[in-house]
Amino acid sequence: MPRSQRPARTYTTDALTRAVRILALVAAVAVAGWVLLLYPAMPQTVPTHFDVTGTPDAWGDKSSVLALVAVSVLLPAAMAWLSTKPRWFNLPVPVTEENAQRLYREGERMLVWMMVPIAMLFTGIALSLVGMPVAPVLWIGGAGMLVVLAIGVVRMLRAA
Repeated sequence: MPRSQRPARTYTTDALTRAVRILALVAAVAVAGWVLLLYPAMPQTVPTHFDVTGTPDAWGDKSSVLALVAVSVLLPAAMAWLSTKPRWFNLPVPVTEENAQRLYREGERMLVWMMVPIAMLFTGIALSLVGMPVAPVLWIGGAGMLVVLAIGVVRMLRAA
């Protein structure tokens, strides 16, 4: 069924999903604020890329941090907003009148929960700017994205 003909969303978002959405947004804003507070004291050259162990392997001007701050807030904000529009989602199964609400709910949950490992990745990157070891945070964030994706797709397939 084309997206324009899909049923409207009628379900109510559960409390846990709402809480995760809000907490992930708060975390993103807090990390961005922390980085902006540190910005004046940062060296002119900062790490811009990391190897698999979390060690910086590329460097750039500290102004690149501002782009990171913008993305670290705009991406979760866009995901939070989009998660409230499940009718627009590209779903792995056909949407019907019978399964639409279940699929929408699972798609919303997956997108909201994906905000958590993304916040972890941005936190790890921010910590790296002050010289902290970040490999565990980056690996957990990356693995978390894969776990959320796998669980979300399985739940959508079951909801179909």
